[in-house]
Amino acid sequence: MDTYEQDVTLLVKAYRLEGYVITNEQAEDIWSEYSNELYASWMMMGNKTDGLYETTKKIAEKLKIIPPLK
Repeated sequence: MDTYEQDVTLLVKAYRLEGYVITNEQAEDIWSEYSNELYASWMMMGNKTDGLYETTKKIAEKLKIIPPLK
């Protein structure tokens, strides 16, 4: 598994830990948008889920992948 696939898997896991089921494609969309906002093609994640959901939840809401949080 390459780094890109590992990143997608980590993001899917991070959302699952928060009670959301997202697809690999949705994870790619979320992380791609996050990376684009930072003027990067793909930001490297590291190897832990810590903070991934918190970092990307507004983007997931904007993309209508998760419902807006109140």
